[in-house]
Amino acid sequence: MDYNFLLYLLLVGFVAAMVSYPLTNFVGLMARSLGFVDKPDGHHKNHGREVALGGGLAVFLSATVTFGVEFLSSSPLQSVLQDKAPYLTGLLLACAWIVSVGLYDDRFGMRGIWKMAGQVIAALIVIQSGLVIEKFAVFGQVISLGYLAKPFTAFWLVGAMNSLNLLDGIDGLATTIGVILCATITVMAVVFNQGAVAVVGAVFSGSLLGFLRFNFPPATIFLGDAGSMLIV
Repeated sequence: MDYNFLLYLLLVGFVAAMVSYPLTNFVGLMARSLGFVDKPDGHHKNHGREVALGGGLAVFLSATVTFGVEFLSSSPLQSVLQDKAPYLTGLLLACAWIVSVGLYDDRFGMRGIWKMAGQVIAALIVIQSGLVIEKFAVFGQVISLGYLAKPFTAFWLVGAMNSLNLLDGIDGLATTIGVILCATITVMAVVFNQGAVAVVGAVFSGSLLGFLRFNFPPATIFLGDAGSMLIV
C-alpha cells in the first residue's frame, strides 16, 4: 500500500468519527425520549441512573453513512471495493440483521436459544456471501479445513459475538476493545495488501471512536447487545 492510501484510511476513520459523534447523541436522545433505557437493578446493573440503549444502532448507522458517502464520492474506494461487492453486501446484511436482533433483545429480552439462533443466521449470511475461513496457521503449520470450513467459520463468528457480548458490563470496555480490534485488523490488512478489509476496519474504528465519547465512564449510552454483537 502507498502512503496516499494510508492517508486515505486515516481520513475515512476521521470522517466516520465525525459522523458517529452527532448520530450517537441523536440516538441517545431518541432512546431516552422513547424509554429505551437500561435501568439499574442493584444486582448486575449497578449504574446509578437510567442509561440510554441503542449504541449499536448509532455505530451501524455511522459506518453505513460513511461507506455510502465515501463510495459515491471516492474513485479510490470504488476501485478498492469493486471486486469485493458480494462480500461487503453480505457483511452489511449480516450487520443489519444482528443489530435488529440485538435491539429487540435490549428492549424486550430474548431467551438465550433464540438469540443464538439469530447469531447463527447472521453467520450464515456472512458465509453465504463467500466469506469463509478455509485455512489457518498454527506455529507455522498451515491447516486446511476442507469440508469443515463453513461450520468452523460459523462456530468462530458465533463464539466471537458471545465473547464480546460478555465484556459489555463496564463503561467503555467493549467499545475500547472494539476500537483496538478494528484498528489491528486495519493494520494487518494494509500489511497483507487487503485494501477492502482495511477500509472496513478504518470505518468501524472511527465509528466506535465517535461513540466512545458518550460511552466512556460515566456512560450516557450503552452499546447494548446490538452493539456488542456488531463489533465482531
